[in-house]
Amino acid sequence: MIIIFIFITTNSFSQEKSVTISGAIYSSNKPVNDIHVVNLNNRFVTISSTEGTFEILAKEDDVLLFSSIQYENKKITI
Repeated sequence: MIIIFIFITTNSFSQEKSVTISGAIYSSNKPVNDIHVVNLNNRFVTISSTEGTFEILAKEDDVLLFSSIQYENKKITI
């Protein structure tokens, strides 16, 4: 099971303004690296670091896809 923590770097969203979303991915209380994080709306892509952290641009209602060969894919709407 993967647990995803997402932190938004701004206090408010605008429909037209993207913000940097940062987060951390954990499984069994250990950080998970090499998870692909894809914003399905704007097609930005990043990969989680060895500490399980990631940053990606997104705006309200964007869908983030978290995928890896080792884990089940997960989609989260911002």
